[in-house]
Amino acid sequence: SRQTITCSSWKTPVAGGQPREKRTPKRALIIVDLQNDFAAWGDSGNGTMSAPGRMEAVHNTNQLREAFEFDVVVLTRDWHPPDHCSFWSNHEGAEVLELKTLKYADGTELDQVLWPVHCVQGEWGSQFCDELVVLESDIIINKGMNVDVDSYSGFFDNGRRAQTTLQRQLKEMGVSEVYCVGIALDYCVGSTAVDAAQCGFTSYIVEDCSKLIAEESWKVMQGRLAENGVQVINSSQVPMEPKETSELEEAMRTEIAGLLQRVRELEQDVSEREEREREREERER
Repeated sequence: SRQTITCSSWKTPVAGGQPREKRTPKRALIIVDLQNDFAAWGDSGNGTMSAPGRMEAVHNTNQLREAFEFDVVVLTRDWHPPDHCSFWSNHEGAEVLELKTLKYADGTELDQVLWPVHCVQGEWGSQFCDELVVLESDIIINKGMNVDVDSYSGFFDNGRRAQTTLQRQLKEMGVSEVYCVGIALDYCVGSTAVDAAQCGFTSYIVEDCSKLIAEESWKVMQGRLAENGVQVINSSQVPMEPKETSELEEAMRTEIAGLLQRVRELEQDVSEREEREREREERER
């Protein structure tokens, strides 16, 4: 069963920071790619493309949707066929993270990072993390299903050759503001936020509910965000009135936060022991 877990870095929003309008615009929370291959610590180890601090993004996202009353919650997921163009193993002689130029019959070209195999349709890595709160009312958007072109954004593929149903669904429901969170900040989260702005939505990224892969690519993405008017905020700056919580709920969150901190410390201990064991094995060879 799914549950909400509080992360110690989460700061409960305080009511009264910004005035709530009478009948505020409809707001959507877009949770981007919080799937096992990007975020999970499974029995066999990390997912194939886990981002640093990945589980913190999951826990903080749970808290964000608990703290605020979003009108719509959307979850995007990579849903790749096994022969997808983004997988390095589908390009003879290629290396992981190599930048390859894909050429198309119409003469156009797209630069493609060659990633490890990830989020293959129906496999464990493509499933949402068990810790992530997912409700039946949530909208799920599959992307990256075309073998010939990747799709970082929840709205369009990377070549803007095709789009998902996300823009249409949000506009039909009267949504005007979107808040993007998830993995990875410098790729899929950022691209989704940029496309949201270009589609006419007021677009935010909630940074403490997201994780990036690399600082260098994040700097590039920050330029795109600024050019398109996307606002990067943290959870304490969300311009919405938070739900009221009882003292008991606050006490439970504090207690769980302490337990979660202990779990992270144990994970770090395991990682350090594994590293020492690898170093010992290398010395003995």
